[in-house]
Amino acid sequence: YGFRYCKWIKVIFDNNIMHKTIKKPSFSPRNCIACWKCVEACPRQAIRKVSFLWHKHAVMTYNNCIGCNVCVKTCPQNCFK
Repeated sequence: YGFRYCKWIKVIFDNNIMHKTIKKPSFSPRNCIACWKCVEACPRQAIRKVSFLWHKHAVMTYNNCIGCNVCVKTCPQNCFK
């Protein structure tokens, strides 16, 4: 009885932790100066470069983002919040 109960509680606890604590940063490309520091810092390659002659900035792929917030810390222009 005890093992089943503990296993059931662990599943509920793990699911609540996973869904409530992961906060992915929002990205605003308006301030981006195309320094690419966020692209190099991202461990999951969730940030890509967009570089045309007149149009350069980063793009966030939220499906790959794990919510580590390394991009928030490395961006000098505060494009991530």
